[in-house]
Amino acid sequence: MKNVILAAFTFVAINQTIAQGFELPTEDKAVVYITRVTSLGAAISFKYFHNKNYIGKFNSGKYIRYECEPGKHLFWARSENRDFITAEFEAGKIYIIDAQARMGGMKAQVRLIPVDGKDAKLLAKVEKLVNKKPPKQHSPHEIKEMNAMLMSNIDEGMEVLEKKKAKGKVGHITTDMNYEIGGG
Repeated sequence: MKNVILAAFTFVAINQTIAQGFELPTEDKAVVYITRVTSLGAAISFKYFHNKNYIGKFNSGKYIRYECEPGKHLFWARSENRDFITAEFEAGKIYIIDAQARMGGMKAQVRLIPVDGKDAKLLAKVEKLVNKKPPKQHSPHEIKEMNAMLMSNIDEGMEVLEKKKAKGKVGHITTDMNYEIGGG
């Protein structure tokens, strides 16, 4: 009986280890980690999008790992407000966006920050989170259901994007803002 319990514990521990930490993308892809390391507005979940597609939601102390094609992208988040960040990714590289909460009128607002290593304190918090926990997973069924449910919100988001672009209020990640495993 002890051997069965030990074997089960070892299996779980190995699987947790594999699921944690930064992982390079599959061949010919790029990967972005969207994190939320601060505890401000901890109970409020932000919804995250890639272009016009919902990709997940989570609150403080969690993250998602999202693989995509190299090239130009738009990532955005929704809470009381919407915040956007454009990106240009290279294949085989890791990129990081941190979603930060700000005080809002009714609930927390969101701000997306590219994490490129210039802010060592933020990068250390991101590394601690990713190395401590596995990414938040969303089933394909949940993603499909949420995309259908949020269709009008996504269209509204694209209208907000155009207004923010006109005001120069959209962040950007360049290809050289990638994260190097073991090198920060």
